[in-house]
Amino acid sequence: MTRSHQQGFTLVETLVAISVLIVAIVVPLRVITQSLKSAAFTREKITATHIAQEGIELMNAQYDEDKKDLNTAWSRWASVYGVTSGFSFEPRTKTLLTCTSTASNPCRIYTDANGYTHSTVGTTLTPYVRTLRVRTSSPASASAVEVESIVTWQNAFGSLSTSSRTVWYYNAYE
Repeated sequence: MTRSHQQGFTLVETLVAISVLIVAIVVPLRVITQSLKSAAFTREKITATHIAQEGIELMNAQYDEDKKDLNTAWSRWASVYGVTSGFSFEPRTKTLLTCTSTASNPCRIYTDANGYTHSTVGTTLTPYVRTLRVRTSSPASASAVEVESIVTWQNAFGSLSTSSRTVWYYNAYE
C-alpha cells in the first residue's frame, strides 16, 4: 500500500525552521545587549566628564583662594600640588589628598545623597578615580600653570577608560 499524499514536515524542513527562529531571536537580543552596553558606557562617560570638570572647579576655587597671597601662590602650586602621583581635593572640606596606586587610593570617588566625595563613611563606592596634576611652564618660572583633572574607570565593556579636562592659569602679576 503506497501513500500518494504525505503529511507533516521532513527533518530538514524542521531544522531550517528552527534555525530561522533562532536567528530571528538571537540577532535582536544581541543588538539589544550591545545597545544597553553602549548606553551604559555613554552614561559612565558623561558622569566621568562631570567629575573631571568638578576637579577643575575645585582648582578654580583654590586658585581664587591662593590669589589672596600672590607672593607665594605660584611657588606653592608647583611645590604642593606638583606631586608626581597626583592629588585631589575632598569636595566638601577642600582637604588636599595625595593619590596612590593602591586599592585604598584616597582619590577614589564615592557617592551619597549629597553627591560625590572621597569620604568612605556612609557612602557607596563608584568605579571612578579622580587625579589632579599640576605642571608649571618651566621649573624655574611658574608664570603659567597647567592643571589637568583625570578621571579613570573600568567601563561597561570591561576596559579602562579615561576622561580629562585641562585648564591653564597665568600669573598676570609677574
